[in-house]
Amino acid sequence: MTQQGLASSDERLARVERAVESIAIEVERIGEGQRYVTKLLNESAKPLPAGVPIPVLRIDTPR
Repeated sequence: MTQQGLASSDERLARVERAVESIAIEVERIGEGQRYVTKLLNESAKPLPAGVPIPVLRIDTPR
């Protein structure tokens, strides 16, 4: 390969490395969001104390 070909390959490799790093950061953010939502769902799923009425959600749909 020529010097120009090697330089071009190095530039492309650098762009791929930056892209992979960006994707890794975004995947980590997605994972953090999923952990947060899972934590919220688990906290809201705790049983109510004895004697507390369970709220009933009523949805009226058009007929």
